[in-house]
Amino acid sequence: LLGNPHDESRRRHMSPETELAELKSLSRHLMETLDQARGEAKFGQAEVELLRSKLSVVVTAFSAERGKVEDEFAAMVHTYCSDLAERNYSLASTQLELANAQRHIKVLEVQQS
Repeated sequence: LLGNPHDESRRRHMSPETELAELKSLSRHLMETLDQARGEAKFGQAEVELLRSKLSVVVTAFSAERGKVEDEFAAMVHTYCSDLAERNYSLASTQLELANAQRHIKVLEVQQS
């Protein structure tokens, strides 16, 4: 209706009532198109919100799994450190026994000579 030269000549031959009806029809069409675009934008926004919530769930699950794995590693490190400390204590105790045994041997050698 607007902007097209052929429509311009057609509009000149219309009655004011017909022109008003056609303008109302065009207005309704534009409003429907606008409402549809708004609806699609809302649907797009809903999709974005859904993706955000899904991403939030994935991030939360990942964080929980990461925390679980970190806790397991911390427990393993604690166990390893405890085991290492026990082995070091056992090694030091054995070295002390060896030093005592060597000293006792020297005492016996001195007594025999």
